[in-house]
Amino acid sequence: MFHPVILNLRGEKFLLNTRTLRNCPGANDLSIFLCMDLPRSGELFLDRDPELFGQIIFYLQDGRLSIRYDKHLLALLQQEAEYYGLHHLAARLRNLQPFDGELTIVANKELAPSEVAVAEEGIATPSGSSDTDEEFVFETRASHVLGKRRWWECYFDGPDWWEYWLP
Repeated sequence: MFHPVILNLRGEKFLLNTRTLRNCPGANDLSIFLCMDLPRSGELFLDRDPELFGQIIFYLQDGRLSIRYDKHLLALLQQEAEYYGLHHLAARLRNLQPFDGELTIVANKELAPSEVAVAEEGIATPSGSSDTDEEFVFETRASHVLGKRRWWECYFDGPDWWEYWLP
C-alpha cells in the first residue's frame, strides 16, 4: 500500500507518495527508499540539500530531469543521484559534455522516439527533416545539421523551445 510520507531535508519539508520515492526510472537505478522503512506518520530527516532533492523528485516522478548547464551543479546532482541510488541518472550526468540552454535527461525509452535528426532551419523527425507534420516532429533553428541521435541519451530545449537529441 502506498501512503504519503514527509521528508525533512535540512528543515525543508517534502510531502511525497511512497510510490514516487520508490520509483526507479532508469535501468540501473536502485532507489535507497526501496528497502527503507518509511514512516506512516511523522517525518524522515535526511541531512541532504533540499534544492538538489527537488531536482531528484522530478526524475523520480516521470524519469526526466531538466537542468541548465552548470559544471558545479552537475557535479552536485551526480553526487546526490549516487546517494539516492539513481545510478542511471548519475552516469548520464557524469558523461555530459558542455552545452548551452536547458537539458532534459530521459531515463525511459517510452518517453522518446528511437532516433531524430535535426536539419538546418527545418523540421526534425525520426526519419530526417521534412516540411510536413508527423508524429514526433521537432522544430529547430539550428545553424547546421547535427546528425541523427539516439533517444536514450538526452534532448536539449533551447531558449526558442526548439529541441534536438544529444549523443
